[in-house]
Amino acid sequence: MMIVKRYTLGFRAEDESALQAALGKLARSVRAIEGCDGIDIERHVARCEMLFAERWRDEAAMDASAAAIDKPLLADVLRLADDIRPDIYRLLS
Repeated sequence: MMIVKRYTLGFRAEDESALQAALGKLARSVRAIEGCDGIDIERHVARCEMLFAERWRDEAAMDASAAAIDKPLLADVLRLADDIRPDIYRLLS
């Protein structure tokens, strides 16, 4: 996943795994609704991209904080995955 490659550079291996798991959850949610009418997949992907862009806008800041994962960022990713779950259930019901 491009998002994982772009935003996990420099994290310790165990932190990168936790972030990849969270992003994987989001990716599975997005893939589950691909091809369904009435949902703007690009909007969900853009929200995720924007979340990371806002947090890691400055490459130097990312390098400086790479010693520990940004726990609020991980929480934001998980919350975003939860946010799109109702869309999935609505479409599949």
